[in-house]
Amino acid sequence: MQAAWTVVVCATVLTGCSAGGIAPDGMQKLDPTKIYLGAFDHIETTRREVDQYRCLSGAPLTCRIIAIRAECECTY
Repeated sequence: MQAAWTVVVCATVLTGCSAGGIAPDGMQKLDPTKIYLGAFDHIETTRREVDQYRCLSGAPLTCRIIAIRAECECTY
C-alpha cells in the first residue's frame, strides 16, 4: 500500500500535475480552492460564499441575490 502511494506521489511531482486531476494541454486546469458545479446544478448559499463556486464548463455562474442569500446555477 505504501509503495503504491509513493508511486502516485512521485508521478504527481515529476509530471507537475495536481492530485485533483490531470489536465491535458489545451484544457483548463481546475483551481483546487474552488467548488465546481456541473451543468444545470443549483445551489443556495450566502453572498459571502458565492466566490468559491465555479461552473465546470467555464460558463459564468448565474446568481439571483435575495438579501444575504444567493441562488446560483450553471446554465450549461
